[in-house]
Amino acid sequence: MRGAVTHAPGDIRFETLDDPKILQPTDAIIRTAVTCVCGSDLWPFRGLDTVDEPHPAGHEYVGFVEEVGSEVTAVKPGQFVVGSFATSDNICANCRNGSQSNCLDRTFMGTCQAEYVRIPNAPGTLVATDEVPGEKFWPGLLAVSGIALIGTRDGAVLEAHPGETVRCPPGEEHWHGAASDRFMNTLPYGKAPATAPPEPSGPTVTDPQYNGPRSRDQ
Repeated sequence: MRGAVTHAPGDIRFETLDDPKILQPTDAIIRTAVTCVCGSDLWPFRGLDTVDEPHPAGHEYVGFVEEVGSEVTAVKPGQFVVGSFATSDNICANCRNGSQSNCLDRTFMGTCQAEYVRIPNAPGTLVATDEVPGEKFWPGLLAVSGIALIGTRDGAVLEAHPGETVRCPPGEEHWHGAASDRFMNTLPYGKAPATAPPEPSGPTVTDPQYNGPRSRDQ
């Protein structure tokens, strides 16, 4: 498969990688429909994080289930799924108390800018849609992948109800330093020519804006 790999600040390459495989009975393999460039993906690109060795990039994704482990029953091959940037098993004490973002078996995704991705803790991490959504809805569902677990700010739990519109404002206080309306660019796989740059799903943020001072209310 092909995927993005960060080698050094300013050096990200689209390379041939090994296809992911089921390693645990709770794993799933998905075929990426849309992934994105998050604000925190840009930290090593800008040299704000140390890059000790090449590593695959990306942690937000939606796609189609290709294969599941023997203990995965919540999703099945062929379904369209949305997953979180942090996995949760949905059975530990924290998950049972509604704090999936603090799952005791939590792992963080980091290989999602690729054609296929292995999802650990798939039963508690992947959510299938009722039917395969039209492509125009994929970027919006992708935003859910980035903010699904960000449910607290200043100690208050945020609740969303059917019919409400929810906005996650930009700011570095988020776990991953991004918000869907400012810092994400969607990358649809297999849709654009290799020479064409990805079309952003929202306004582009310039380097001075990204690196400049920012208040909690910005």
